[in-house]
Amino acid sequence: MIRFGGRPEEAAAVAGQASQPDKYGAQAFQWVRGDQAKYGLDDPVFSEPTPGDLDALSGEEYEREFFGWLGASWSPRNPWPPDEELAGYDLESLDEEFCRDYPAGGWRAVNNGMAAPEIWSARRLQQRRPQIWIINRDQVMQPMGRVSRKRFFSGEDLVWMLGVCFLEHQLTGYTQFPTAIYDGEVGHMICLTGMNPASYTHPTGVEAKRGWFSFHDPWPARSLLTVEKNRVGVAAIEDYRLAPNWLISPEDLSKVLYGFCVSVDTWERLFRSPLIVVEAMEQGRRAGSNVFPRPLWGDAEDPFKFEIALAGGTTGLETHASIGAGRLHVETEDFSNAEEWFEVAMKYGDFRAASDISEIYREHGHVIRARRWARRALSLCKDLI
Repeated sequence: MIRFGGRPEEAAAVAGQASQPDKYGAQAFQWVRGDQAKYGLDDPVFSEPTPGDLDALSGEEYEREFFGWLGASWSPRNPWPPDEELAGYDLESLDEEFCRDYPAGGWRAVNNGMAAPEIWSARRLQQRRPQIWIINRDQVMQPMGRVSRKRFFSGEDLVWMLGVCFLEHQLTGYTQFPTAIYDGEVGHMICLTGMNPASYTHPTGVEAKRGWFSFHDPWPARSLLTVEKNRVGVAAIEDYRLAPNWLISPEDLSKVLYGFCVSVDTWERLFRSPLIVVEAMEQGRRAGSNVFPRPLWGDAEDPFKFEIALAGGTTGLETHASIGAGRLHVETEDFSNAEEWFEVAMKYGDFRAASDISEIYREHGHVIRARRWARRALSLCKDLI
């Protein structure tokens, strides 16, 4: 059974194989500092588990371990409440059992990650809302008998639906969309955060296309979707303008996407439009019609061209990516190029972008430039009053 997330030793061993640090690590970049240091880290380092010291965990760490325990340890041995009981479910009543079971061995289950049904169960309890698994039917099928809400689509259609969702609702910036991936051997979780706003030549020589997906990989080293770390040849590259994110093409994402688990209301609210198209397309296929192009995102050289045009010509990441590019030039004290990128950011951003730019200068000790951008932010705030 595929397990996602966790801190398995076997996954660490897989990730350490066939590494090519000279080509893909620190030597490929002028800047490998701060958040970007992860780009040059080939082997993952996990913190040692401290199962007997739950009180030492921060609130966020406690909730993360509790969520993992709900899925990997509690769910396989307990009945799951029906949807109508979720809103009133007393989740706090499980804290005592967690604090007793986790140190006694439950932490080992957490380290091994969760199967798809366990993720569904844990999310239902954590959010107290009905959940639905949206699954790539081209992937290896898993036992899903306990999951009452699930739908299956082709990998290409799922990737297109995700792209339309991001563009239509401008789910960008700080959005984290948990997504399960599987390369035939290793299951993993990543978080999609938006779509690349402009094509450019990457420092490795790769042409990073507009419409590629930007994602965060929680693996504590180079992403498991880089070409040297997966079994199907997908080749994620460093999204250095949004460090420590990565970029992946729609085609590559469709090869490893397993699916995603979301609340039913999120599914119905965010995916209504693309779902209409995909269902119409599937009906056409059954009737022998082939009206829609394959894949739906169009040309690999300009993916999601039509969808981006409908979204006003933007992906929503223009501000964040431009600020990120400017930050890199600040780090090398190339202030001319930094200011050019920051002005691009301000074409799409507001006072919050100016405030972020001010903070970048302040962090790097450039007080005068920081004050100037802080004043600009304040001026834009006044314009809103």
